[in-house]
Amino acid sequence: MISVDSAQPGSDQVVGAKEIFFILRAQGLSSVTESEVLDIVSECDSSGLGEVNFEEFCNFFAKMLPAEREPGQEISDAFEAIGDGKSVSHDNLKEAIVSLGIGVQDEEVREMIEEADIDLRGKISREDFKLMMSNRHKDTIET
Repeated sequence: MISVDSAQPGSDQVVGAKEIFFILRAQGLSSVTESEVLDIVSECDSSGLGEVNFEEFCNFFAKMLPAEREPGQEISDAFEAIGDGKSVSHDNLKEAIVSLGIGVQDEEVREMIEEADIDLRGKISREDFKLMMSNRHKDTIET
């Protein structure tokens, strides 16, 4: 069984229990327990390997967003917080990840941007970000 202490951050664009634990804490959920984090991983982990891939991670957090806000406002707010208002660059994304206490290599950040960068500009545009966060990103790539 995976534990918060045994998860390895920053491997193959997956998020383990330890990373989720720190992300939740950074988001103000200081009372989250190891057991709750393990339940989250279990709920989201389609592979059964004790890891959550980027898409599973985004889907999980999209479900946690407050319902009373206007549709799309959370996505817009997140884009503004991470990027410069026009796009999310390599440096913007790396800084946001590191600020959550997650170690990340430049190559991993580059791969994340490549995955989300539908318009192939080397950055994540507002539209790329909206598609990625609304789970239409995968459908757009496949068609």
